[in-house]
Amino acid sequence: MKTYIKRGQFVPVGGTWIEMDCNIPSGESLIRQFLVGQRFFESEFGIKCREFWLPDTFGYAAQLPQIIKQSEIDYFFTQKLSWCQFNKFPHHTFYWEGLDGTKIFTHFAPADTYCAKADVKEVLHSVNNYKDKERSNEALLVYGFGDGGGGPTKVQVENLEIMKNIDGLPVVQMRSPADFFERAEKEGRDIPVWVGELYFEYHRGTYTSQAKNKLHNRKCEYLLREIELYAGLATTVNGSPYPRQEMEKLWKLLLLNQFHDVIPGSSINQVYRDSDEHYAYIYKSGNSLLDEAFKNFTKSDTGNSYSVFNSLSWPRTEVVEVPTTPKNLPTAPKQTSFDGKSLFVVSAPSMGSSPVEPIEISETSTLQEEKDKIILENNFVKAEFDKKGILVSMFDKRAKRQVISGKANQFVLYEDVPMYWDAWDVDVYHLEKRKDVDTESQCKILEKGPLRSSFEVSFNVGKKSRLTQRISLDAISPRIDFQVEVDWQENHQFLKVEFPLKIRAMHATYEIQFGNWQRPTHFNTSWEVAKFEVCGHKWADLSESGYGVSILNDCKYGYACHGNVMRLSLLRSPKNPDPDCDMGIQNFKYAIFPHLGTLQQGETIRQAYNFNVPIQIRSLPSPSMSSAFTLDNPAIVLESVKLAEDSDNEIIVRLYESHGGHATCRLSTPLAVKKAHACNVLERDIASVAWENGGISLEMKPFEILSLKLSL
Repeated sequence: MKTYIKRGQFVPVGGTWIEMDCNIPSGESLIRQFLVGQRFFESEFGIKCREFWLPDTFGYAAQLPQIIKQSEIDYFFTQKLSWCQFNKFPHHTFYWEGLDGTKIFTHFAPADTYCAKADVKEVLHSVNNYKDKERSNEALLVYGFGDGGGGPTKVQVENLEIMKNIDGLPVVQMRSPADFFERAEKEGRDIPVWVGELYFEYHRGTYTSQAKNKLHNRKCEYLLREIELYAGLATTVNGSPYPRQEMEKLWKLLLLNQFHDVIPGSSINQVYRDSDEHYAYIYKSGNSLLDEAFKNFTKSDTGNSYSVFNSLSWPRTEVVEVPTTPKNLPTAPKQTSFDGKSLFVVSAPSMGSSPVEPIEISETSTLQEEKDKIILENNFVKAEFDKKGILVSMFDKRAKRQVISGKANQFVLYEDVPMYWDAWDVDVYHLEKRKDVDTESQCKILEKGPLRSSFEVSFNVGKKSRLTQRISLDAISPRIDFQVEVDWQENHQFLKVEFPLKIRAMHATYEIQFGNWQRPTHFNTSWEVAKFEVCGHKWADLSESGYGVSILNDCKYGYACHGNVMRLSLLRSPKNPDPDCDMGIQNFKYAIFPHLGTLQQGETIRQAYNFNVPIQIRSLPSPSMSSAFTLDNPAIVLESVKLAEDSDNEIIVRLYESHGGHATCRLSTPLAVKKAHACNVLERDIASVAWENGGISLEMKPFEILSLKLSL
């Protein structure tokens, strides 16, 4: 292969580890696809890819242009949007402008395929179909047998040679992708700009299919994040060896399973048996590495008391569960959980650790059971549920207003029989075939405060399934949590949970990689109808002036917000290509979080991180360094801290602006930083930056991703 590449017969393109899905992986996972991919191309072939080559995937997140550019890639090629169901994308050659304003020169093959047969008919179709002829004289024809391999045939190559210069046909030339993009951008005239996500009007079911796979992906992303932080600190502070080889293996396994037919849920059964084994290995090895990292960070194998570890970049005060009551505490636990754990309110510093020292609070959580309802209440909210778990009233004491406008936490089954691709698609007409889940239930009180109140309901869902839900309210938060276990045994049914809210808004906001994106709550146009099911990450929010409500989750990606009703997609049951898709026990969590002001003012973003990244409790002493990093602006999120790829004496710190505005902040650390550089996501220096008095002052643009290399 290397010989043919040197001859120019094979042209490496892509820039990523695999041809990944671009909806579901986290922002950090997308960065690692480029980091691992570009390093592979350079180490194996001595070539850096200049074009992001992604012919087949199911939508393109709005942060991709910034990530692509920071990977030293100048061009983007795909063609999947030619499939769109309702609306034809208006361009083939254009600049794609991302969430932060970064633009990348983009081309879609006007043949509307990446498996062209290279015949006269397709060449003519490319010319006639090309939407930007008045602006550009260049277009790509991507030919050969893809989707299973084989590549170009001798006949196809001969066809293109014959068509080089024939009257009635365009000029046909064999050139490399880099040559094409350079000429097309240079010679293009008034190239149009498309701003924001490239939403794919098909395969919306891939946000939900194979739910367990998606849960493992989210959990493993955060597991690797925690290992990198604590193992990296243990290496730089205490000189402990860093498990570089094993971490590379774990990351490559995770990235492999983000392939665009694996994590979307559209592969055959055997693929998911393999991926289950991969995730099991990541959990086993990763948890072992995390245990070792904690020990190395604290320089201790065990302790007589417990410590809390917080990997997020802000301090937290939360109700936590401790397996047993630690010794030498000034007070006994205020509450024992229903399963025998000690409950405490503790505080943890930003990206650091502290001993378990219970905090005395005046707030309480209570549960009151009446004949036909259960009331959960604390200083922030009063929530009334019926005995089936339906939220019938939620009053926000702070705002003195009702939160919901109908039956909330209502499970709904939709008949889900798409026209074409079973695991891939959910069609708009499924919304017309709904049935509320309303069956006899069993209700059990679990906890009555003062730190947490909770109860459990169980009932049948559909023809063969059973759902158990634990609903809880802590003393110090307006957030109500729902922990669900389902024995799912349905056939072509789509399970969602919905929350009708006392909110009026034309757009809902959804978290995406390194930011958020607004989408309409109405169906005015065909472009808006097409977004009847959309992808989001840890949260979605519906807000009006002065008030809003967010729905959080720990492993879900499909949402639908129509009018004032927010729906979270939970489980599907397609039968092709995997007849066992999603069958069996499924576990997941979600929450409703009412807030004052905007989602930024109400700290939805931090709440969603807290919901997904629990405080770690360990039987270890606290390290001498209580807080490794601090930030003074809530708009800035410190997403990851890792050792540099090629040095144990350099740390990469990755931040992003999360509120969508220009922001200044100061990043501080007790680490002995000698010098600092801004770098790209390939960890190559861009510019030196001033590091003074244990920190750096930063100015960031809306949704900017900033990587810093700190030399110790």
